[in-house]
This record gives sequence, C-alpha cells and structure tokens, in this order.
Amino acid sequence: MRISSLDCTRVIAIAAIMALHVAPFASPFNPAPWAAAPYAWIADFINQAGRFAVPFFFLCAGYFVQPKLSAETLAPALRYCRPILLLWVLWSLIYAFLPMDLPAVLDKGYVQGMQGQWGMLLAHPLDLLLVGGMLHLWFLPALMLAVLMIAGAHRLRWENGLLPLAIALYLIGLAGGSYAKLLDIQWDFNTRNGPFFALPLVLAGVLLRQTGRRLGDKAAIGLMLGGMLLYLVELWGLNRYAQSGFRGHDFLLGSLPWALGLFWLLLNHPQWGRDSWLEKQAPNVLGIYCLHMYFVAVMLIGTPGVVSIAWEAAKLPLLLILVAVSMWTLSRAPALKVLVRKA
Repeated sequence: MRISSLDCTRVIAIAAIMALHVAPFASPFNPAPWAAAPYAWIADFINQAGRFAVPFFFLCAGYFVQPKLSAETLAPALRYCRPILLLWVLWSLIYAFLPMDLPAVLDKGYVQGMQGQWGMLLAHPLDLLLVGGMLHLWFLPALMLAVLMIAGAHRLRWENGLLPLAIALYLIGLAGGSYAKLLDIQWDFNTRNGPFFALPLVLAGVLLRQTGRRLGDKAAIGLMLGGMLLYLVELWGLNRYAQSGFRGHDFLLGSLPWALGLFWLLLNHPQWGRDSWLEKQAPNVLGIYCLHMYFVAVMLIGTPGVVSIAWEAAKLPLLLILVAVSMWTLSRAPALKVLVRKA
C-alpha cells in the first residue's frame, strides 16, 4: 500500500535531513566565520525547519506496520525488522571501515589515518548497539526496537499499557535531551537513541491506522501550526533560560503535534503528488538516508579551511548530485543493490 501524498512528503523530508546534516553556513569544524548574522540565522533555520522529518518517518512506519501486528505471533514484526537489521549491519560495517578523513588517510596511511574514526566509534560502546557505525543510523535500531516493543505488547495482551509507557518515555527523553540543561540533568547518554521518542511516534502511527480517526483539514492545519508555534516557544525558552542555542534539538514537545497535524492533512489528501517525479523517488528514501552521510562526512571533514559563501551555498546541491549518482550506480550492481533497498 502506498499513499502519494505521504510518499512525496517522505522525499521532501529526506532532502530536509540532508540539508540539516550538511549544515550550510554552520561548519562544525570551523564555525567561527559563520557565527554572526545573517549566516547564523540561516543556519539556525535550516537546522530546525527540517525537524519534522524524523517524527514524520516514525509516524509513517507505525501507520504502515500496524496491519502486521498480531496478538498471535511476533513473526510478522520480525519479518518487518529483518531487512532493516541487515541494512543497519551492512551500513555500520561500511561506515566503520570506509575512510571519512581522506586527507589523514592519504597522509598517514589507512591504519593510522583511521585511528580517529575508530576511536570515536569505540569511545561509547552502548552507541555501537543503539546507533551503529555512523551517527545517523540510530534511526534504524530505534525503529526496530519500537516495532518489537509494540508487537510484544500485543502478543502479551498488554496494549493498554503502551500509551502510558510511550508518554513516560517521551517525557524522560525530553528531560534527558533538550531539557537536560534547564533541569540540571547530566546523563552520559543521548536520549534521541533507543525507544524514548521512537516508541511514542511509531505508536501514534499505529493508533492512527488502527482507530481510523481523522481530523478535518482546518483542524489538522491548526494542530500542525500549533505544534510549530509550541516548538518555536520552546526554542526561545530553552535559549533564554538554559542558553542551549537554537541548533541541535532533535525533539521537543511541539514535535509531536507538528508532525501529527502534517500527517493527518496528508492522509486527507492521498492524491496529492500522484504520478509526480517526487512520488517516483519515494522508494529510494531509505537507501538515500543510509548512504548520504558518507558524503556529508567527507565534505565537512575535508573542507574546514574553505570559507566561502559560494561553497556553503553549493554544499546541498553537490550532496544531492553525489547521492543521486551513487544511488543509480549501486542500484545497478547486483551485489550492491541491497545497500539501497527500496522501501
């Protein structure tokens, strides 16, 4: 089952994630030249405007996995997770051994040049399980964990406990994440990873499909705009009272209504984007998500000394071209097309 409006928005969402990761006007390895306005404002906007994307992906996953959940067996949920697990393992291995700091490898040789990359991987052993070989891969184990927790609750006839658990996890995730500095909480753990946000959002998608509940367009738009407003208020408050800055917030309270309102609106108009170029790209989104971060890392690590407005403006278009060419190449190699599995 495919829904055109959701498919088109998935493509827009992956482009937003790519923009966030490649960080125009916000080089993490040389931020000083872009610390003042208007560049800082542009970077803040790019970093936060795309934060609907991951909640939206989780909602989509829950909505489409719901028919596979059964009180009788975990087998359908396990079949759903199996290709995701394979993809996560393969890409984790690739990211663990494919050099990202190309100048260091060319200068020192492969083993010495990879020491920094391997050191970062091994510094936090728990991340190897909850994230994998590259920081953006956290989404895959989080999704699998959420699906298996929901399927397990169905199998044990504990469905009524899922919603309270999801609410508790979301609040704990916020407390240990974006609100940690405000609440003076110090955890050596990123609550973005694991079930803290994945379970509530995937469960929301499951419940939407299960109940068939819909909002009218006005209500859906109101929910979306209300979520965006709440998100902005949170950004302002956290920056004002916790000096947390505007970037780097993965999830806030407003993330859920923002994504839910958008999702409901799209469900009301399943024909939006039908037969469009965007819709045709939707099956490639998972492969793009797994692949794109290699080029992001190479571009950011390899160009800290490049201080140029033209370069900052060109980073996202260049990334899109590199990913498109790589997707085309990998999809035509029988032994490699598993890496860009269509979904």
